[in-house]
Amino acid sequence: MQAHRRAAVLTCVTCWLVCVAAAPRGPARPTATQRVDLAKRVNINDVNMAISNVGSFAYDYALADAGLEFPKGSNKTAVFSSGLWLSANIGSSNRLALSGYAEEFMAGSAVGGIDDDPSNPVYQVYELRRVYTSNAVRDSALAAWNLGAVTHGAPEVLVRPDGSLTIAGDQMLWTVFNDLDAGNHQNPAGRTPPIGIEVQQTTFAFVAPGAFANTVFMRYKLINRTLFPLTDVRIGFWSDPDLGGAFDDLTGCDPAANLGYCYNASTPDAVYGSNPPAIGYDMVQGPTDANHNRLGLSSFSHFVNGADPDTSTETRNALHGLTIDSLAIINPLTAQPTKFQFTGDPVAGTGWRETLPQDQRMLLTAGPVTMAPGDSQEVVIAIILAQGTEALNSLALLRAYDAAIQSAWDIGGVLAVGDTPGMSLAMHRAFPNPSRGDVTLSFTLGADGPAELELLDVAGRSVMKRDLGGMPAGRHELRLGQGSERLAAGMYFARIIQRDHSATSRLVVLQ
Repeated sequence: MQAHRRAAVLTCVTCWLVCVAAAPRGPARPTATQRVDLAKRVNINDVNMAISNVGSFAYDYALADAGLEFPKGSNKTAVFSSGLWLSANIGSSNRLALSGYAEEFMAGSAVGGIDDDPSNPVYQVYELRRVYTSNAVRDSALAAWNLGAVTHGAPEVLVRPDGSLTIAGDQMLWTVFNDLDAGNHQNPAGRTPPIGIEVQQTTFAFVAPGAFANTVFMRYKLINRTLFPLTDVRIGFWSDPDLGGAFDDLTGCDPAANLGYCYNASTPDAVYGSNPPAIGYDMVQGPTDANHNRLGLSSFSHFVNGADPDTSTETRNALHGLTIDSLAIINPLTAQPTKFQFTGDPVAGTGWRETLPQDQRMLLTAGPVTMAPGDSQEVVIAIILAQGTEALNSLALLRAYDAAIQSAWDIGGVLAVGDTPGMSLAMHRAFPNPSRGDVTLSFTLGADGPAELELLDVAGRSVMKRDLGGMPAGRHELRLGQGSERLAAGMYFARIIQRDHSATSRLVVLQ
């Protein structure tokens, strides 16, 4: 393994780690003590991937080694490290926040523009399963989720009538981190003042056949915690994929599919042999612009080991779809400038393709967008793996998986987990919220028929229930009246139930 990757071997006694000093391209020293959660992995299906509370993923902090095993149980790894990269301007000052090898994020929320104590154990990676072996185990996990995660922005989770949980996927993990500590911006490719971003990260995966068995979803909610507008915001996902052996990899992209991928050269891989997998990163849901248009990828860049961005200027250039030297990328076949490298078709052998197998990095970026103070953006990526009969067959299978995943996402079949794909049952924000008295609930029914509305406290106990009778599909409002005025101060979950499907939203009642 390359020397720079072994620069800082981190050790732990429990599932937590106090970060230590490291050489360049290894984990950076934070100025404040923080706890990096080492123990959590998304591993419900054929992918076994490390998740952290500081921005990186698919990186094994405990061993400073590759953090994505595929297939699960094979002891073969497909990714060394990945992470969130952000760029934004405050006035004329460009700011960066990077993760991957050296984290410029720290655990914790940043409500009011103040970064909370990153050493607080509440800022761990929380995990839930859809189904548990016992109600006691389920209730313990859910109580920890409601008290530690929901209070800092995690989605509300309730118990279904059959005892399962209303989570995305069959396994869901959540954590929150921010980049507000200026002293923690020590990545050599960054080292700018903080952006002022809080990131709420939800990771989920399914037990299902085909494409879903090989996919992990990561939803990012980015919140501007500054008092200033953030302009020219670029949201990037960086990866150091090592498909078994690190030095025989090739990269490419399909801009129309918002997909960047890595596949093996035709020679047998040192780890996977003659049928190495391919891996893709698909931005299945990009950010939205000022006109509420959903953006796709704005650029795809690749780097080889030793030629990565190494200054803030080089990193900014890469996130803007330029060479690290601030030049336009030129497609050699068309002699035209482009922001997407290697857009050809390796399976068909056509177009601009990478031909020199090397130790690769890749960067997918979306933007620009503007974020006013308090504004948020949600971006979702799907990490997809496919293993066929040989390298190009794996890439062809990856593309088929990607098309299936994107199609399911677009019709709502991914988020409506356990529900009918495309069903639009939804519980909208109550108003007023917070409330000191009368409350009106707003919801959408996905079909005609009977429905039930229920209010639950944070422990999952029902405190109010209304039989709505037969109602038409569509959006409705219901005023709770005196029932809500009798509620004690605290947090509640409003739940709409129809045909064994449910949707929830959060409600806060003040004294």
